[in-house]
Amino acid sequence: MELFLMRHGIAEDRQVWFGPERQRPLTAKGRKRTRAVVVELKHLKLLKLDAIWTSPLVRAKQTAEIVREIYDVPVVEVKELAAGATVEDLIGVLRKHEPPKRLMLVGHEPDLGYMYAELAGIKDPFPFKKAGVACLSGDFKPGGMKAEWYRRPKELLKDE
Repeated sequence: MELFLMRHGIAEDRQVWFGPERQRPLTAKGRKRTRAVVVELKHLKLLKLDAIWTSPLVRAKQTAEIVREIYDVPVVEVKELAAGATVEDLIGVLRKHEPPKRLMLVGHEPDLGYMYAELAGIKDPFPFKKAGVACLSGDFKPGGMKAEWYRRPKELLKDE
């Protein structure tokens, strides 16, 4: 399996957002930057997808929708990807639903960093930047995947 982990794009600042945390959306800059990252990954042929599983939080769903628009693949909301997601939670989901060969998970920090480290057998959590994307391959189990690459938005978007 090829697994792509993507942190949601830039969201409204918590200090100025007065709605429920689950509803905190991407900013206009966050939407634009996320789209540019995904377009560049597609241009570089680094990202090929069969499906996207996303956290139910609005900022993650908006990020997943941007990816879906570019790749035209299905998006599935997975409650286990909400803030606090773990590898163990997702193993349970994978037991119930056959995962596609090339799957993107859109989620949050620090969850993705811990997941990346656990899956790749790395000791320390790996910090994901907003709209950062990583690729792993292998079996979805602790230590069962190989870290292939990670791209920060600044690496992909030369004009930032």
